This record gives sequence, structure tokens and C-alpha cells, in this order.
Amino acid sequence: MSTQTQRVSFASEAAYAEDASPSRDQAESVSTETSSPLESAIADTINALAAGGVAMQDMGPLLHLKHAVRYIGAEENADAFTSKRRNHPASDALMARAAVIMDLLVQGGWTQEQAAQTTARQLIGSGVTLPEVGGDARGWKRLVYWRTRLKENLQSSEAQVEYESFTEEVTDIPAEERLARALNDRLWDRRSGTPR
Repeated sequence: MSTQTQRVSFASEAAYAEDASPSRDQAESVSTETSSPLESAIADTINALAAGGVAMQDMGPLLHLKHAVRYIGAEENADAFTSKRRNHPASDALMARAAVIMDLLVQGGWTQEQAAQTTARQLIGSGVTLPEVGGDARGWKRLVYWRTRLKENLQSSEAQVEYESFTEEVTDIPAEERLARALNDRLWDRRSGTPR
């Protein structure tokens, strides 16, 4: 897929999405550990505005831009493992961990749709194939469908066990850090280490 096509597809998804900022103020800072100078500059701007008293919910467009830059950068810099991963469906365990990230975002004041869109961007940017089942062309909608079926105990036992286990793991993260970690870290990725 060309970079131009990636940008167009992301732009159309972003245009469809409503403001993905949380519905209430949060004091968390945005991680400046980034993969590009542009993403770092955006994170610095967000942190400076937050330090100046601007509410996180008022910085929705900047948060969208930061995630868009990360998404495009991740697509352009995909390594061999990521390329290999694209050809295989995600495991139920990985999808269960993504569902927990969505839960964290919803608990942090995001709508289910905003949480799903953000999580889907993180997954796609890392080469994870979103669920195919769900009856919608939009991947984030299929992610919502998958999560709903998980909560209704209609997914595999592997998914249920991983969901419960990972939910317990993320409770070890201090409450004031959870939302920022869900947004800035790849908590859903087992290879990234423990969520602590």
C-alpha cells in the first residue's frame, strides 16, 4: 500500500470519526518517546498546553494528529515481523488485551467508538489484522463487535482467560497513569513487557 493511499484512507477514517478526546479533563502528560521528530514536537506542544492550563479535551485535534503521525510512521517503517504479521489473523489473546485497552479508555471518559478507533489505529499501525467478523467495512466497528461478544462470553476460552488476567494486570498501574499508558504504550503487545 502506498504512503499516499495510507494517508487518504486514514484521513477518511479520521473525517468520519468524531473528536476522540476524552469527555473530561485529564492531567496526564503525553509521552514524548516517539518515532519521529514531528510526533515529538506535537507531544511537546500538547504537554506545554496542558502545563499552561489547557484541558486535554480541548486538544482533541492535536491528539488525533499525534496518533495519525504515529500511525503513518509505523506503516512506513514496518519491519519484517510486522509484514509477516499482516498475513495472519490476530490471536484471541491479543484481541482480548486490546479489549482491555478499550475498557481503560472508556473508563477514562472516551466513548466506545473513540476508544475503538484509537485502539484500532494502534493495532493497524503495528501490523495487526483486525477481526474480520462483525458485518462492517470499518475495522474499528468490527473491534467493537468482537469486544461485545467477549463481554457476552461468546469468544474462546483463551480470550476470556486473557481478558480477565490482563484486566488484573493493568490494575497494578497507578490509576493516574492508566489512560496515558493506554494511549502511549503498546500495553496490548505482550512483547512490550509487563504493564507495570
